[in-house]
Amino acid sequence: MKTSVFTSISVMGALGLLTAIPAHALGLGNIELSSALNEPFKAEIPVNAVSGEEAETLQVRLASNDEFERAGLVKDVTVNQLKFTVSQKAGKTVITISSKKPIKEPLLDFLLSGGDADGLEFDLSDFDQVDEAETKLDLATAYIEMGDPEGAKSILKEIMAEGNDEQQSRATTLLNELT
Repeated sequence: MKTSVFTSISVMGALGLLTAIPAHALGLGNIELSSALNEPFKAEIPVNAVSGEEAETLQVRLASNDEFERAGLVKDVTVNQLKFTVSQKAGKTVITISSKKPIKEPLLDFLLSGGDADGLEFDLSDFDQVDEAETKLDLATAYIEMGDPEGAKSILKEIMAEGNDEQQSRATTLLNELT
């Protein structure tokens, strides 16, 4: 049985908000993960709102320690293994995220930074923010599938405190199945 690695991307400003220069709009789709826990990381993020010229010169990297700090995020050393590549796939611009080594962490948070070849930075204010409680529900399900009901219970209790009504209902159902 394959167990997924769950990721959330913290992009609030990494490609524009952290700079005072005028920013261009860049829209990202949802991350599409194609690897499992304890495998080399492989995922893609579609780039939705980018002009043809911007797509050709777009460069993306893992944000610096200072950028993580300014965004109020903790940079886990695991994310330093990730490589970010911008490419065209079926006529669409995508950011491919990969690692050479297997990723053993079930949850990754990373902050992207980048711009174009001329040094202009992009604004990701239109990016759909990841729902943390929804990610935790997925993680709890993965813990159940891995045979770790105690780990799942701990996460489900967090969802009971933080999630919306629908998420709390799903967490309650999963907790009832575990008892």
